Amino acid sequence: MHPAMAARKAPARLKLDPDDRPPWYFKSGGAAPEKPSGPPRRRRRWPRRLGYAGAILAVWGAIAFTIGIAYYAHDLPDVGKLGRIDRRPNVTLAAADGSTLANFGDLYGEWLTLDAVPPALIQAVLATEDRRFYSHPGIDVLGLTRAVIANLRAGRAVQ
Repeated sequence: MHPAMAARKAPARLKLDPDDRPPWYFKSGGAAPEKPSGPPRRRRRWPRRLGYAGAILAVWGAIAFTIGIAYYAHDLPDVGKLGRIDRRPNVTLAAADGSTLANFGDLYGEWLTLDAVPPALIQAVLATEDRRFYSHPGIDVLGLTRAVIANLRAGRAVQ
C-alpha cells in the first residue's frame, strides 16, 4: 500500500437518529415506527409448510388417480357391445298342440324399454333399493354418509 494512502483515515460514518430521517424514508410517511417491547416474535412457518405439503400431496394424488383409472380402463369391454349378448342357441321342444315340452340352451328375454315395464315393478324396486331415487342426481351423498357413520360406529360393514 502507498504510504500516503496508509496515513489517510477513512471518514467516520454518519449515523442518523431514526427521528431525524426524512418522511419519505418510511412507507407510511410518518415518524419512525416504535420498536416492539420484549423478545422478538418468531414467525410461524408450519401453516405455510403444511399448505405446501397439502398442495404437493394433492398433485401427486391426482397423478396417481389418473394412472389408476388408465390402468383399469384399458381392459374394460367396449360400450357398444353391451346390447349384444353372446348366447348359445335355444331349442324348444314343442308338443303337437303347441305347448312347450322342454327348452335346451340359454334362455334370455329381450331388451325392454322403460315404458314396457309395469309401474308397480318400478315402484317395488325403488322402495327396496333407493327410496330417495328421484331426489338425488344418481349418487345419494346423504345415504353414503349415513352408511359410513353406521359402519364406523359398528367397526365393520353393516350397511
